[in-house]
Amino acid sequence: MSNFLKDIQNQEDKRGIDIQKVGINNVDVPLLIQKKNSDNQIVSAKAKMCVDLPAKYKGTHMSRFIKVLNNWSQIGIKGIDIKGCLEDLTQTLHSTNASVKFNFKYYMEKQ
Repeated sequence: MSNFLKDIQNQEDKRGIDIQKVGINNVDVPLLIQKKNSDNQIVSAKAKMCVDLPAKYKGTHMSRFIKVLNNWSQIGIKGIDIKGCLEDLTQTLHSTNASVKFNFKYYMEKQ
């Protein structure tokens, strides 16, 4: 008996039903945010990631979301980098549509 959860994503689904939204929500993650002056700031964020899945897939293993999230949490994220995160998510989960949302507090010094 295996100690791992069964990954059903690659099993054929004969029902022909697309999955409109599957994902993770409210996951705590440290994010490295790149400031305008090129310094970095680490923030504590809550992440939400979702994808749609074609009818040929039964579902996905949630660890795929966490893997993408962990990879991107260590990169100095700027607004333009979110597109790369979405592309990585769609490729990893064989999806055509993805969404990512990060909620965090960002502190700035005022002069």
